[in-house]
Amino acid sequence: MKNTTNVSFPQFIGCCYVLIVIVAVDSLLLTVLGFVVGLSLSFRSSTAYERYAEGRKFWAQMTLHSRNLARIIWIHTNEREGEDGKDDLLGKLYALYTTP
Repeated sequence: MKNTTNVSFPQFIGCCYVLIVIVAVDSLLLTVLGFVVGLSLSFRSSTAYERYAEGRKFWAQMTLHSRNLARIIWIHTNEREGEDGKDDLLGKLYALYTTP
Protein backbone atom coordinates (compact mmCIF):
# COMPACT_ATOMS: atom_id res chain seq x y z
CA MET A 1 0.00 0.00 0.00
CA LYS A 2 1.39 3.38 -0.96
CA ASN A 3 1.83 6.05 1.70
CA THR A 4 -0.28 9.04 0.61
CA THR A 5 -0.26 11.09 3.83
CA ASN A 6 2.38 13.45 2.43
CA VAL A 7 0.11 14.25 -0.50
CA SER A 8 -3.33 14.19 1.11
CA PHE A 9 -2.62 16.48 4.09
CA PRO A 10 -1.50 19.48 2.01
CA GLN A 11 -4.50 18.93 -0.27
CA PHE A 12 -6.78 18.90 2.77
CA ILE A 13 -5.30 22.17 4.05
CA GLY A 14 -5.64 23.69 0.56
CA CYS A 15 -9.30 22.71 0.34
CA CYS A 16 -10.02 24.06 3.81
CA TYR A 17 -8.30 27.33 2.89
CA VAL A 18 -10.32 27.80 -0.28
CA LEU A 19 -13.71 26.38 0.69
CA ILE A 20 -14.19 26.80 4.42
CA VAL A 21 -12.07 29.40 6.16
CA ILE A 22 -8.88 31.26 5.54
CA VAL A 23 -6.16 29.52 7.52
CA ALA A 24 -3.78 32.07 8.97
CA VAL A 25 -0.95 31.79 11.43
CA ASP A 26 0.28 34.71 13.47
CA SER A 27 3.84 35.77 12.63
CA LEU A 28 4.76 35.84 16.34
CA LEU A 29 3.82 32.16 16.60
CA LEU A 30 6.06 31.33 13.65
CA THR A 31 8.92 33.30 15.18
CA VAL A 32 8.62 31.57 18.55
CA LEU A 33 8.18 28.17 16.92
CA GLY A 34 11.24 28.73 14.73
CA PHE A 35 13.27 29.76 17.77
CA VAL A 36 12.22 26.67 19.74
CA VAL A 37 12.94 24.34 16.84
CA GLY A 38 16.33 25.99 16.33
CA LEU A 39 17.25 25.55 20.00
CA SER A 40 16.18 21.92 20.01
CA LEU A 41 18.20 21.17 16.86
CA SER A 42 21.22 22.94 18.32
CA PHE A 43 20.88 20.96 21.56
CA ARG A 44 20.57 17.69 19.69
CA SER A 45 23.60 18.35 17.52
CA SER A 46 25.76 19.42 20.48
CA THR A 47 24.65 16.35 22.43
CA ALA A 48 25.49 14.12 19.46
CA TYR A 49 28.93 15.71 19.14
CA GLU A 50 29.57 15.22 22.87
CA ARG A 51 28.68 11.54 22.52
CA TYR A 52 30.96 11.23 19.50
CA ALA A 53 33.85 12.94 21.31
CA GLU A 54 33.37 10.77 24.39
CA GLY A 55 33.30 7.60 22.29
CA ARG A 56 36.42 8.69 20.46
CA LYS A 57 38.17 9.34 23.77
CA PHE A 58 37.22 5.91 25.10
CA TRP A 59 38.33 4.25 21.85
CA ALA A 60 41.72 5.98 22.09
CA GLN A 61 42.10 4.85 25.72
CA MET A 62 41.19 1.27 24.80
CA THR A 63 43.72 1.31 21.95
CA LEU A 64 46.42 2.68 24.25
CA HIS A 65 45.75 0.09 26.96
CA SER A 66 45.69 -2.78 24.48
CA ARG A 67 49.03 -1.66 23.04
CA ASN A 68 50.51 -1.40 26.53
CA LEU A 69 49.22 -4.87 27.39
CA ALA A 70 50.72 -6.31 24.21
CA ARG A 71 54.07 -4.66 25.00
CA ILE A 72 54.06 -5.98 28.55
CA ILE A 73 53.30 -9.51 27.37
CA TRP A 74 55.93 -9.26 24.65
CA ILE A 75 58.61 -7.88 27.00
CA HIS A 76 58.07 -10.64 29.55
CA THR A 77 58.43 -13.50 27.11
CA ASN A 78 61.74 -15.35 26.94
CA GLU A 79 64.14 -14.70 24.08
CA ARG A 80 65.38 -17.44 21.81
CA GLU A 81 68.93 -18.79 22.08
CA GLY A 82 71.90 -17.49 20.08
CA GLU A 83 71.77 -14.76 17.45
CA ASP A 84 67.98 -14.94 17.29
CA GLY A 85 67.87 -13.99 20.98
CA LYS A 86 69.93 -10.86 20.31
CA ASP A 87 67.59 -9.89 17.51
CA ASP A 88 64.60 -10.48 19.81
CA LEU A 89 66.15 -8.31 22.52
CA LEU A 90 66.98 -5.52 20.07
CA GLY A 91 63.44 -5.69 18.67
CA LYS A 92 61.99 -5.36 22.16
CA LEU A 93 64.19 -2.38 22.98
CA TYR A 94 63.31 -0.74 19.67
CA ALA A 95 59.60 -1.28 20.32
CA LEU A 96 59.83 0.18 23.82
CA TYR A 97 61.58 3.37 22.85
CA THR A 98 60.04 4.16 19.47
CA THR A 99 56.31 3.69 20.04
CA PRO A 100 54.22 6.17 22.02
